[in-house]
Amino acid sequence: MITQNIKQEQKLSLLQTQLNTILTMQDYELRAYVNNEIRNNPIIDLDKYERITYSKKVSADSLKKSDDYYDFLNSLSTNDESLYTHLEKQLFLQKLNDDELEIGKLIISNLNQSGYLILPEDELLSALKIKDKHQIFIKVLGIIQKLEPEGCGAIDAYDTLKIQLKNHYGNNQLFNLANQLINKDDFIKYERKNLNFLKKKYNATEKNIEDAFKIIRSLDYQPGKKYSNELNRDIVPIITIKVDNGIISVETINDKLPDIEINEEFLNTEDKNALKIKNEYKKKLNTLLNFLDIRKRTIYKIAHYMIMKQKNFIIFNKKKEGLKLDEIAANCDISISTASRIINTNYMQYNSKIIPFKELLEQTNEMQNGEKIQKSEILKIIKTIIEESSVKLSDEKISEMLKMRGIFISRRTVQKYRSSLSIESSYGR
Repeated sequence: MITQNIKQEQKLSLLQTQLNTILTMQDYELRAYVNNEIRNNPIIDLDKYERITYSKKVSADSLKKSDDYYDFLNSLSTNDESLYTHLEKQLFLQKLNDDELEIGKLIISNLNQSGYLILPEDELLSALKIKDKHQIFIKVLGIIQKLEPEGCGAIDAYDTLKIQLKNHYGNNQLFNLANQLINKDDFIKYERKNLNFLKKKYNATEKNIEDAFKIIRSLDYQPGKKYSNELNRDIVPIITIKVDNGIISVETINDKLPDIEINEEFLNTEDKNALKIKNEYKKKLNTLLNFLDIRKRTIYKIAHYMIMKQKNFIIFNKKKEGLKLDEIAANCDISISTASRIINTNYMQYNSKIIPFKELLEQTNEMQNGEKIQKSEILKIIKTIIEESSVKLSDEKISEMLKMRGIFISRRTVQKYRSSLSIESSYGR
């Protein structure tokens, strides 16, 4: 009985993992995944599937055995993998508890195509109600930064180079020099062949400088790029917003997934020995179709909630309402990491405007007096502080000045917000 219960739990866990995977896939990943499932399921009429799928892409008159036809069929079997999927597979192999895994998935879902973390730690963790979440974040981020490709989860190009340097070269004299040289000013000096300045600054020989830069050049400043196939793909909105006589309607745009028809000949086979196999394949197909339906309804629910919350911003370009990940996740009954992944990879359309889901998020911070302040207001304050100061303020100093105004955010968060304003660091200003 115990063994049976364990097997049942494992089965449910595998199904939940499959559902989560389908929920968080990007459009091109989903099409490749569904195509693979279809080709390996004999219950589906593959001949009809290929004809129907191809006819959606080209006119019926062109259904000939042409090079274009076979190129199209081959393209359906693509094994393209996004950075998120590649890192998540490795993350599941680590010995992590549920809280660590949840934070790890949240980190991965907030990486851009280069592999950089797009949100500061404070903002990323604000939605999570996990004990010791900041300590867990540091631990899991360190693990992710060592996964392949190394250096993902960095703040920027300089940070990822330093992470890769530490992972590969340990701690020696040449490593220390290379580590010190990884900054914008020294890169510019080296590019302009101003080696005398660098030699004097670091009390190093020209050979030391050249050897250190040789190591730096061997590193990858955009580790996520080779897995970011979405860069070469069209942005396809999956939700459309329409307004008619002041009434807002939210609709799902028909996806590009194929119509599926049952192979009646296989299903009607009288071989009794094949009955169990047929039932298994039929159950597998029904599970897939059910999960695809759940995905469609979940994305619609997220989109509808966000659109209704930010309708004045979308339609009238007014100020956004506060809207955080935990609010969306709770409303849609999904995990924060799943909500984050869906929001970070999908788009909606209003008239001729394409809107990323994530553009409708609006982070809010609680001030010392208990009042809420939106991220956009904090950005304005940071910009004003920098512009009105007669001296070059460090991120640490700006963080302290914000605390005096009752706004508590870390130095790293200030750094992220300042970078988003395209303002150089105090060293570069």
